[in-house]
Amino acid sequence: MNGEAAGEQHGEGTGIGSGAAEVTAVLPVSGAQARAVVLALLESRCRSTGVDWPEDVVIADVLLVTSELVTNAERHGGGLTLFTAAVEGDALHLRVGDANPAHPATPPAPAVPTGVPRIGGYDWQMVLRLAHTVEVTNHSAGKTIFALVRLYSEGLNEGGAP
Repeated sequence: MNGEAAGEQHGEGTGIGSGAAEVTAVLPVSGAQARAVVLALLESRCRSTGVDWPEDVVIADVLLVTSELVTNAERHGGGLTLFTAAVEGDALHLRVGDANPAHPATPPAPAVPTGVPRIGGYDWQMVLRLAHTVEVTNHSAGKTIFALVRLYSEGLNEGGAP
């Protein structure tokens, strides 16, 4: 998938408003680029369907999950091999692939003196807490992580406030 066309839209279905949209991007080189792709997708969907912009805290969660998955694929997964973002229904669907078949793990707490905070190892736990669904699928070239992050707490908010 490396180097394929950016900004392709695919799919029919429920999506925010009238249809689902997916962006299959040139693989981002950083978490920041991946966040920019997701923001552009959300802005486009809200603008084209008239659906209200999700709450700021939800956008922060979406961007954090995106950044963590892409950064971890680069840092721990042997390199990013897949990145897609799709809006379906009231959720963002992310797929991030890397070259390492090992599932993400939360490292055990290091032996530190009482009162000293643990450094590192929170990213996977954070993804699991922020995403509604997380699935890890192994394949011959590594693994793909699917994360579904809800954009609205009470269904779609079309055309204005409830």
